[in-house]
Amino acid sequence: MGRFYYADGTLADTVLSSKGSPRKVTVADVRKSIGTDKVMYPSVTTCTSLIGNDYLVDWKVKEALKIARKILLEDPSSAIDEEVFVASAYESFKAKAQETMSEGTEIHKEIELFLNGKEYNNTKLIENLQSELTPIDGSLLSEFCIVSKEASYAGTIDCLALDSETEPTFATILDFKSTNSPPKKAYDSWLMQLGAYTHLVSTRFSSVRSISSAIITISREDYSCSTIKIDPEDLKWG
Repeated sequence: MGRFYYADGTLADTVLSSKGSPRKVTVADVRKSIGTDKVMYPSVTTCTSLIGNDYLVDWKVKEALKIARKILLEDPSSAIDEEVFVASAYESFKAKAQETMSEGTEIHKEIELFLNGKEYNNTKLIENLQSELTPIDGSLLSEFCIVSKEASYAGTIDCLALDSETEPTFATILDFKSTNSPPKKAYDSWLMQLGAYTHLVSTRFSSVRSISSAIITISREDYSCSTIKIDPEDLKWG
């Protein structure tokens, strides 16, 4: 469905249906909002998902193959009936996808609590994360939302470091990714996302002269963290 925002940065989550009951916002609703005083802007991840998400496709293929292999190893005869085998593998994959999404959401919640100075539960995760954040200069702002009317999209940055919250001269964009197979370099979809965030920061803070970005990957198994520094030349968004 995607995520959408109003110009003031508040989430445009639901609209009223023709029967007067709330329902999720759709792309059609966003189109209808153009020219009104309640214009809705798609998020960066909503835009990039329409272009394609190479990381997500890669993960889905690998997980589906792992699940199929596991079923065959446990019961080789399960492949005799193709329809039953595919249905079983598909249900197992959906359960795995939901579990992975829940784990990623929980990790992000813990990081947000930490960055906002609130009490968190996962000490191991935060200790590992702190070692990656130590080299970052500036105040760390969590879940920082920027809406660009000019670019017609919005984005909520996981963590934005600024040397000054009023007239910053440099900024660092950090995006957190939970994965059990950290890549050696960023996927194209990640580079598009960070490129879009870079544009949003440059339009929001005219005083900024330098913007860097990095991706911090977090293992869902042992909460180990690693950083992928991004070369500005590699960013995919104009």
